[in-house]
Amino acid sequence: MSVSKIGGMVSVATVAGMLLMVVSCGKVPDPVGPRSSGDLELQVQVKNGLGKRTSQLKTNFDSLIIEVEAEDVPAIRFSKPVTAGQALIIDTLSGIPAGAERTIEVRTIDRNGSTVHEDAAGVHTVRIEPNFTTVIQVVLVPVRGSIYLQIAGVPTDIDSMGALFISDGNGEWTTTVARSPKIFLSIDGIPNKTAGVLKVAGFTVEGDTLYRAEAELVVDARSTNSVDLSFNTSPGGVVFEGTLELPGAVAVSGSINDVTVAASEQGDLIITEIMYAANDSEYIEVFNPDDQDHFYDSLYLEIDGTKRLFTDVNVEGKGFYVFGRKTLPWVDAAHSTASALDLSGNGNWITVLTKNLLVLDQVVFTGGTNNLEWPKVSGKRSICLNSSACSAEQNNFGRNWLIATEGIDGAPSQYGTPHQI
Repeated sequence: MSVSKIGGMVSVATVAGMLLMVVSCGKVPDPVGPRSSGDLELQVQVKNGLGKRTSQLKTNFDSLIIEVEAEDVPAIRFSKPVTAGQALIIDTLSGIPAGAERTIEVRTIDRNGSTVHEDAAGVHTVRIEPNFTTVIQVVLVPVRGSIYLQIAGVPTDIDSMGALFISDGNGEWTTTVARSPKIFLSIDGIPNKTAGVLKVAGFTVEGDTLYRAEAELVVDARSTNSVDLSFNTSPGGVVFEGTLELPGAVAVSGSINDVTVAASEQGDLIITEIMYAANDSEYIEVFNPDDQDHFYDSLYLEIDGTKRLFTDVNVEGKGFYVFGRKTLPWVDAAHSTASALDLSGNGNWITVLTKNLLVLDQVVFTGGTNNLEWPKVSGKRSICLNSSACSAEQNNFGRNWLIATEGIDGAPSQYGTPHQI
């Protein structure tokens, strides 16, 4: 962000965010003397990447609140009505009482007065000089999170599935979706640090409950944590694995049938590219993040519960290995079964396992229109993991994947980056 003043006017350039500037709409104490107060210029940025891409899924906020406090003067509160996505002019808060130890707190609230964003730096403590403008740069981060539900192996006797999150403070969030073999849904707008119980159930067409599961969890929008959740149901068993990732998306994955659900991922190999939209030219790329080579005399690639064995797999240190549906110049190994890598635009559960069934990495993705932030592919393009999110945890979230824009040599109208990141 840059600010320049030319001929009494302010020119503003913004990068990577939405810039919000504030005007006062509260009562400011009258200055006691000509040099008793100063000005406060706020440069407020809602950081990109901390909210959902789709505008209708973003948590809306109504007002920007600025509070100035000190022991020797009354507290001052400024409120600026704002609209998400609106670019506002930089302005200055005037009449701030001069002196040391002035604490500045900035946040956004919704129409109910609930906080939606907080200052990443917490509270600013500054000295206000008389007749001087003090500049503060603020980056706001969200304090509302989501629970992402990814359920595989849904039996045909289920007509629909529902999820309910009940907080310890009796708040409730719920969602229901019609049955499909793989289900992807989300519960959004949960306040930061909300503790509660997640309940998942599968219903018959008559509304009877066939499968149920529940577990306690905390939605924390400000830190990255891993949570292992084990669900017992009747007549079957469901195992869920949850990962908490900024800005507070809890990915809860479960299988009612035989699909592997990773309680932990070793990360010795990381899934970095998935080509599911190229008919018989699908492929899955993995990356070795270590300096030394990794050799596997037997390695399993499991797709939706079906394991395919690959032998003598050697992935060089800091190198890539591509599993393909058929032999191609950029494919390192193709399975003898033609349908071994028959991937779907409706999503797949992809798991890389050792011969001892140790999970090296697992990615549960969905294509097309979805509310879990996975890119929607058009044409024969792969999805590629952002290099800044190259880990077995980070690749569980659609927001960290991009649609390939680079053409593949020797493959007309196909786009991808096999063997590179």
